[in-house]
Amino acid sequence: MDKPNTFAKGTCDGRKHRLQCISCDNITLHTVQASMTDTEHVMEKGVEIGSIDTDHELVQCDGCQTISYREFWCTSNEDPEYHELPPERQRLFPPRLEGRRRIMFKLPDEVEAIYAETYWALCSGSPILAGMGIRATLETVCRKKGAKTGKLVKKIEKLVDLGVLSKNDAKALHRLRDLGNEAAHKVKQLDSVSLGVAMNVVEHLLRQVYYVDGAVVRKHLPRKRWPTSKAGAAKRKAGKGPASLPTTSPPRGQTSTPARPSQGAP
Repeated sequence: MDKPNTFAKGTCDGRKHRLQCISCDNITLHTVQASMTDTEHVMEKGVEIGSIDTDHELVQCDGCQTISYREFWCTSNEDPEYHELPPERQRLFPPRLEGRRRIMFKLPDEVEAIYAETYWALCSGSPILAGMGIRATLETVCRKKGAKTGKLVKKIEKLVDLGVLSKNDAKALHRLRDLGNEAAHKVKQLDSVSLGVAMNVVEHLLRQVYYVDGAVVRKHLPRKRWPTSKAGAAKRKAGKGPASLPTTSPPRGQTSTPARPSQGAP
């Protein structure tokens, strides 16, 4: 007969862990603010032969104060205080990858939705879904920028024709297309290095298309009118430089500024 799990208030409150912070984008000290221990009893022929303890912790970054959830488990013959356990024994939520931070600038709603799902699939260790999401993000960007017909290979070339992408960028995207095909059609699990590089290329595409936007640059970074040098003024006067604004001379007998009234005038 199985013995039901037992729950108790954890003993980890106040303990500190070095964890990847989802906001600081770095490994920082986190303090356990609250904890609970779930003990699963391992039974064999009605006799308990061991147990598995799972600590559920609310941890807070000592730097930015961001709250995360940490799940940590070990068996009864292991002491978590005195030796380092392998990473698969720890899980953090929201999921995160060391060195990877989600881009935060504004994206079109449809692009944002598929990019966000791809990002979380990558961080959650779902490589097949992440590979499919990378291809879907690429398809969505092509459609949003006017390349709506044909296969993906033709859509990428269309973006080059439209001036959205350079030829070098298109070559990188064709490699992504191949990775996405393997994930979607062959249900092939890609390795973490390939997925990381592919995600870097996708995020570079999003920055190039939606962040460095010409209209945004012209609005927020207007061209500055620098003072004109004497040489530039002489060239314009001689007709060799940019045309200056036309000026009108006052009629003969009048000055360019109104005459000052005499002292006897009312």
